[in-house]
Amino acid sequence: LVSVEAGTGVRFSLQFLHSYDRALFQEHYRLEESGGIILSHMRFKSCLNGQGFEMGTYRPLPDGSAELADINRAMKEITFRLGSADLADHTLVVGERRLRLLDHAEAGDLLCIRSAIRPRWRLLWSDV
Repeated sequence: LVSVEAGTGVRFSLQFLHSYDRALFQEHYRLEESGGIILSHMRFKSCLNGQGFEMGTYRPLPDGSAELADINRAMKEITFRLGSADLADHTLVVGERRLRLLDHAEAGDLLCIRSAIRPRWRLLWSDV
């Protein structure tokens, strides 16, 4: 649906409203040279009903939010069900670029974010 150019080491996040308490939830990732994705940490104002599904170090933050740090879980892809604007409003953030995913897919669609390594010569000719 969408392709975003990013290099090795680029950090990006998936942001959405948490389903339990309607608070902003951010999952932070980084691209590896191998093309893999690392889930590095999460930030949230959520009360974490159910305590989530990832291990890590819980840290309260001065603004009243918290983070789950030191997760560093390797993944081949990120798969999730796209929520509606009023229930989740998923946004992909890469650097300064913000992509509201509902502008590219429908609520209820199963989405997959993955890295695709392209040879440099292919990137040069991609505008042709």
